[in-house]
Amino acid sequence: MGRKKLFETKEELEEHKKKWFAAYKKRLPEEKRHEYNRKAELNRCLERVSFPTLNTIKLYKYRKEEIQPIFDSLLLFIEEQLTDVSDTTDTLDSE
Repeated sequence: MGRKKLFETKEELEEHKKKWFAAYKKRLPEEKRHEYNRKAELNRCLERVSFPTLNTIKLYKYRKEEIQPIFDSLLLFIEEQLTDVSDTTDTLDSE
């Protein structure tokens, strides 16, 4: 017993994808998608404590003020890691 195929041929699948994407584009215009993706990328970088690529920065035209919180969180993460490492070496030295 296998799963039933949704589309019999590749052509049907491609046609379905085209219709779906056309409806998606109509539902959410390009400028709204761009702004949504722009904000989502900043939030993702803050959550992951990672920096966006140079191409992403150019694509979304980020300003220094928008990227500064990512730098701050990255520096905070590095400081925490250094503190954790120094605490570990202090306990090893005392033994």
